[in-house]
Amino acid sequence: MIDSGKKAAVTGANGFIGARLCSYLLQQGYWVRALAHSDPKDSSSRLDGLVADNGAAPEVNVADICDADSLSSVFDGVDTVFHVAGVAHVGSGDYRLMQQLNVEGTRNVLRAATASGVRRLVFFSSSLVRACELETGDITDYGRTKLEAERLLLAAQRRDEIEVVILRPVNVYGTDMKGNIRAMIAMIASRRLPPLPKLENSLSLVGVDDLLKAAVLAAESRDAGAKTYYVTDGKSYTINEIEQAIYQILGRKLPRWHSPRVLLYVASALAGVLGKMTNSGSGISIRTYHNLTRSNSFSSKEIESDLGFTPASNLYDELPGIVAHVAAKKFEKNED
Repeated sequence: MIDSGKKAAVTGANGFIGARLCSYLLQQGYWVRALAHSDPKDSSSRLDGLVADNGAAPEVNVADICDADSLSSVFDGVDTVFHVAGVAHVGSGDYRLMQQLNVEGTRNVLRAATASGVRRLVFFSSSLVRACELETGDITDYGRTKLEAERLLLAAQRRDEIEVVILRPVNVYGTDMKGNIRAMIAMIASRRLPPLPKLENSLSLVGVDDLLKAAVLAAESRDAGAKTYYVTDGKSYTINEIEQAIYQILGRKLPRWHSPRVLLYVASALAGVLGKMTNSGSGISIRTYHNLTRSNSFSSKEIESDLGFTPASNLYDELPGIVAHVAAKKFEKNED
């Protein structure tokens, strides 16, 4: 049953997180307007035929956050905007695109939302913003543009134009996940990745379902306005432990030896160069090396304390389904 007082819009609704968020909001009794960049009737759209278990379906609109005119009146009647749209892959290296989508796109969403009288905007940022704030560590163009977007939203909050809550999730896992861990699964499954170097760095991750719960808490809590929250599953992981778990799921034994770290560096660099030359889009690059070898740990204690967020997922429980999904996608690709 839809609660008439809970009306939300989701930008980037055709993405990995956005489509799942639309479904979750419907399950929670929200009326949902899903904003997709492409035609929702496209067979590849995650929104095509989306109906929640309770029978509710989103109202789907085609809109481009970089086109302010396409957002005109799109938030009318909406109480909360979940702004998910943006550059999804930090290794793209295209700063102009990041600036256009992450900053100017957010500016357009903000203007349209305030013009329609939206009460609250929940912004999906990134934990990579912290390095840019501190000006130390893994500073990326992606993090810089997300930080710039955060600042323009918080400025609107200070002007009392809209309430803003910022979520800074760490790397998100789920069956449709992208990024380095997915690439590692695919390469191990196809026997194209030698055993990794011995790595001691720790990582924070978060399951997509836990992130959705955090987003709804951020939307509904009276005290969350102007707050910024890191979102994790509360666990600490190491890449070697994840590697071992992938081998076990695949029914294979991980060799006892480790590759020299320099080999991983050179292989990542070469893959990045070849990817650019051939436009293969493998996603492997020198950033892959840094992401695998640097610590990336965060705490979600603040959102747990303030909003009662309680993560329920951990990567190892979800990993069998993720590995099966990646393997199935690889098989479909080979069949094509």
